[in-house]
Amino acid sequence: MHSSRPATTEYAPYFNRYIDLVSEADFVAVLARQPAEYAALLGALSQQQASFRYAPGKWSVREVVGHVVDAERVFGYRALCIARGESVSLPSFDENAYAAKAGHDACPCASCSKSSRMSGEATSPCSSISIKRLGSAQALSTKTPSPCAAWPTS
Repeated sequence: MHSSRPATTEYAPYFNRYIDLVSEADFVAVLARQPAEYAALLGALSQQQASFRYAPGKWSVREVVGHVVDAERVFGYRALCIARGESVSLPSFDENAYAAKAGHDACPCASCSKSSRMSGEATSPCSSISIKRLGSAQALSTKTPSPCAAWPTS
């Protein structure tokens, strides 16, 4: 599977701020170890810490975790569409609208951690389960135009 840093022509410029945060060249290795690191981090939080907001009106730690779970599901679906050669634009993802309706702040921290692990195992585009479901490495490393070109840039 293609696991080197993507060329800047393979993603919208908006996402460069995230891609630049990964210092390692093999992003699959980074993604493979993240679920355990994430679970350890979340498992160590008290309920008070999970409710923390750095400013009024900002997401709590629980809501950030919920956002990550939602985003894993959305991006997993997008990866499936790309691997299958989908040619129509994919629906947008308004993270603030999703967060407002999700009720993540009412979840116990352990529940958020479990949901995150389950979502990552089932939907992460780079999980071994998802790679098998999506298809070949060739399908995942295609250079053909994809619906990703229409992803939001702000």
